[in-house]
Amino acid sequence: MLATAETKALGQTFDVTIDGAFSVADGDLYYRGTPHLRTRLGLNALSLDSILPDILVARANSLPLGLAFESVEARDGVVVLTAGK
Repeated sequence: MLATAETKALGQTFDVTIDGAFSVADGDLYYRGTPHLRTRLGLNALSLDSILPDILVARANSLPLGLAFESVEARDGVVVLTAGK
C-alpha cells in the first residue's frame, strides 16, 4: 500500500511517501508503514522507520465465531485476508 502527501515545515515543502504492508501476528492484523521525506530542494530522502510503529488494524478476538486472521497478502492492488479457527 502506498500513500503520498505534501507538507510544509520549517519554511520548506516536503514530499512524504508512506509505503507499507499488512501482516498477521498472533491472529491480530497490523499495518507496518515506512515513511520517507524528500525536500523540494533536491536533498537526499530521509527514511523514518523508527517513527511509525506497527498499527493495530483489528484484533483476532474482534472476528465472529471465534475466527482469527491466518494470512494476508496483496494481489493486484487488493488485500486478501484469510481467517480460520
